[in-house]
Amino acid sequence: MSPKHSLLAVVVAVLWGANFVVIDKGLGDVPPLVLLAMRFVLVAFPLVFFVPRPKARWQAVVAVGTFMSLGQFSLLYISLDLGMPAGLASLVLQAQVIFTIVIAAVVLKEPPTRKQPSARRSARSAWRSSSVPTVRRRRSCQSS
Repeated sequence: MSPKHSLLAVVVAVLWGANFVVIDKGLGDVPPLVLLAMRFVLVAFPLVFFVPRPKARWQAVVAVGTFMSLGQFSLLYISLDLGMPAGLASLVLQAQVIFTIVIAAVVLKEPPTRKQPSARRSARSAWRSSSVPTVRRRRSCQSS
């Protein structure tokens, strides 16, 4: 990988990592699903003008969007609102690496590559090194 591409990869990782903290801060003022809707609209609106329509059936596009975006991010935002720390939310979300390797091997008969076990070990070590802190509840979730 060229130095330029390495730098871009680091920038993406930093932005993605900051993403969880920004979401956590935003949830102090806005309900989780409203904040999620705002995020999707702000991202999707400009893309409508620059990204061509997918060459797939609209039902497939809606199904993928529902499960991969709406479902995953709804649970993320609700978890953060219920008190999951941003750092732990990042680790939980990245646990998909392990599941993707296993599911692809079983369902798609796609054998793991040499790089995947090292990614799996990295994910496992991150999980082991993190402690599960006490979950705090936000005011918006507490009963009156």
